[in-house]
Amino acid sequence: MVKVVANIGIPRKIRGFVFRSLGKTLLGMTDDDFRLMVKPLSEYKDINDFFTRKIDLKKREIHYHKIISPCEGKVMEYGLVQNNGYLAQVKGINYSLERLILNNSLSAYFKRGSFCNIYLSPRNYHRFHSPCSGTIDYIKHIPGACYPVNDMGQKIPGLYTLNERYIVSIKNSDFRICLAIVGAAAVRRINIFKKPGDVIIKGEMLGMFELGSSIVMISDKKIFSVPNVLIGDVKVLGPILQRDDL
Repeated sequence: MVKVVANIGIPRKIRGFVFRSLGKTLLGMTDDDFRLMVKPLSEYKDINDFFTRKIDLKKREIHYHKIISPCEGKVMEYGLVQNNGYLAQVKGINYSLERLILNNSLSAYFKRGSFCNIYLSPRNYHRFHSPCSGTIDYIKHIPGACYPVNDMGQKIPGLYTLNERYIVSIKNSDFRICLAIVGAAAVRRINIFKKPGDVIIKGEMLGMFELGSSIVMISDKKIFSVPNVLIGDVKVLGPILQRDDL
């Protein structure tokens, strides 16, 4: 039902009222969120078009750290990959790194590393960008379920290993970052704009969700750990780490 509603065309005359009301009343968007939009509200033809909006990235300076936030959202969990290859979902619920990535040789790089999970709510900017510069050496689409990834969905054991997702690995001379780009309830699709072998620059657009979801960043270095990760809301192109000592 959500997919159908999101694709219903909105008459141009009422688009401003509909999208501003939707954004402010239901999604909690602020005036700053609306000011960042590239197009006026009258040019968004339906709700899905509004959700996948571009923002003016000239108003978002790329942070100087080697690793930045790939998206807008809220840091849900972070820490070291445990010795047996498990990541923390929420307190008391862990999930398998190998089941998340479904590539044993790739997951082996990260078993002594760290991770950070960012949740994108419906109010957030739905495009995601490269958290670092490097070469994309692996992309895989993994079909799956579409359970919610919000606070309610976090109670589902192994949530991120069940949902549809893309696995994207980026490597440079200093470290490797793996992104598990996880779909969720009502997400119509995940679009990836790059391919294996592409050289990508920190902050370059990597893809987009149609409606909200989560991105799990996994590093082969122990950087996503206390007290290094910024807690709470993060912004695309902005800092995700307190310090940069890679």
